[in-house]
Amino acid sequence: MLVESFFMPFNEGKGTKTTFSNDIVSIEPTCDWVEGVEGSAVLLNGFTSRIILPHEKISLTKGSFTFDTWFCPISFPKSPCPIISRSDEKQHQGFSVYIDARGRVFFQIGDGEKWV
Repeated sequence: MLVESFFMPFNEGKGTKTTFSNDIVSIEPTCDWVEGVEGSAVLLNGFTSRIILPHEKISLTKGSFTFDTWFCPISFPKSPCPIISRSDEKQHQGFSVYIDARGRVFFQIGDGEKWV
């Protein structure tokens, strides 16, 4: 059984870079650092801030997987907002976890023909 493990502690406390599985990734375009549950946390601006990982780092899993995150929205988005997404929109493959305008968390997965 192949297990991929990725961890982002966000303990840098400053700057626009964080550690991801022994690599350094950028937080675009910028972020603020605040006190977190353990150490520091990233406060994204709610509009354009994001952490983008190279697609080679996250495989499209064929079996089961676990995803664990803490997030605390200050307000709910007007349209669906991704928390984590790894997808190929044209081929309907991948997965997405997002929050909607009412604060509900959704999970969708592409089966190659449609999103469910």
